[in-house]
Amino acid sequence: MAGFLTFSNYRRVLQKMLWEIRAGRRASAAGARLAPGPLTVMEDDPRHDQRFLMERAQAFGPVFKVWMPHKLTTCIVGHALSRRFLSEHEGDMRAATPDLSSLFPHGFLRALEGAPHKFYRKLFAEAFRATPIRSDDPIVRQAVRTCLAGMAEAPQPVAVEAIRSRIRSLAMDLMLWFVLGVEPGSDLARRVAAGCAAYAPDGAFLVVR
Repeated sequence: MAGFLTFSNYRRVLQKMLWEIRAGRRASAAGARLAPGPLTVMEDDPRHDQRFLMERAQAFGPVFKVWMPHKLTTCIVGHALSRRFLSEHEGDMRAATPDLSSLFPHGFLRALEGAPHKFYRKLFAEAFRATPIRSDDPIVRQAVRTCLAGMAEAPQPVAVEAIRSRIRSLAMDLMLWFVLGVEPGSDLARRVAAGCAAYAPDGAFLVVR
C-alpha cells in the first residue's frame, strides 16, 4: 500500500537514518549543515514521478537533499550555481570511475587531476572545436526526432527509466557521429552501442564522491 513500509524496506530506512546522522555530524564538525529536504523511504518511490526533483527544488530552493536511492544525495539546481560549486570545491571531490588505466593512459578524463587533466582536456577541446557541428545537420535532427518520437509514442506519462533509455541512446548516437563519424542506425553504430551496453548496462558511472 502506498505510503506504508514493508518489512523489506526497514533496512533501507535504517540505512537512511545512519547516513543522515553520519553526514550531519561531519557537516557540524566542519561548521556547516545539511541541505534542507526530507529523506523519505516509501513503498511507492516518489522518484518515479518525473516532477519529483522539480517539486523539491520549488519547495526547498536550489540546494536540497534527497535519498537516491541508497544514499544521501545533495542536488544543486541551476547552471550558474553548479559551476560555482564545482569551481570553489574542485579539490574536495573525486569522480568515482572504473579503472581503465590499462586501456587508456591515466584512465577516464573526468578522473584526471592536475597536469594530466589539463593536457588531455586541451586535446579533447581542440578536437571538438575542429569538428564542424551544425544545428541543421540532417543526421543530428533525425536522431533527435527519433528520440522524441519514441517518447511521444510511449505510455504517458513516460516512465523515468524509459526517458533515461531514450536519452542514453540519443547521446550514444550523437557521440559516435561527432567523435567517430559513425552514422546513427548503421551496423557499426549498433555494434558499438551493444558493446557499451554489455560493459555498462546501467550506463557509465557518473558518481561524484
